[in-house]
Amino acid sequence: MKARLASGIILGVAIGMAVGVGAYTFVYARGYSYMTNNAVVAAQDFQRRAQFYVDFIESENSTGFHAPQEAARILGESINFSRKGQVALRGCIQSTSGQAK
Repeated sequence: MKARLASGIILGVAIGMAVGVGAYTFVYARGYSYMTNNAVVAAQDFQRRAQFYVDFIESENSTGFHAPQEAARILGESINFSRKGQVALRGCIQSTSGQAK
């Protein structure tokens, strides 16, 4: 009986800690901002992805020396995400200024 109660308490504490850490991380990282239809948030997400690909190329130590075609493909993906971010911001700028630039 005592072992079962202790197991239940330990399980409850573990679940509570996991939920608490998850909720704190969500609020700290402003996870709620991804639930909006905001062009700036979308542009930031595209920028983050583009930077990830550039960082990958730089951190894999050969900078594409051993696989230049794969490095070019990954850099192309980075450029694509950067352009998507620019397009997202362009929509935001046009909607706030009232006219297309």
